[in-house]
Amino acid sequence: MRVTVLRRLLPGVCLIALWLLTAAAPVHAQLNISITYNDSEGEGFYDASLGELRRAAFEYAVDIWSNQLEGNVTVVIRAQFDPLGGSSSSAVLGSTSAPYMCRDFPGAPLANTWYPATLALKQARIFSV
Repeated sequence: MRVTVLRRLLPGVCLIALWLLTAAAPVHAQLNISITYNDSEGEGFYDASLGELRRAAFEYAVDIWSNQLEGNVTVVIRAQFDPLGGSSSSAVLGSTSAPYMCRDFPGAPLANTWYPATLALKQARIFSV
């Protein structure tokens, strides 16, 4: 009898617990991310058969990141979908880089170390990300 009552109550208790956890979660500003696709017509993100699915998957991942990160600047992503090589047992799925790098700036945590420009500006306290 007790087990039956607990099984009936458990879904409601779980929903209340989930609601309480969500209500107690800190509110933060969603990071604004802008995407520019650099592929030519007919290839990559603009492929006739797979382009739309590729863009949808990429934008879904960007939405996840934008909801997890906070900041007061717009992050610009320049994306292209190019073959990166591989074999039947391994392949590079993706890569990224910052367009500008800085080192030995005022406020740098480590000397002789390269930092993406946005992070360097934040460390130098030129602006808050």
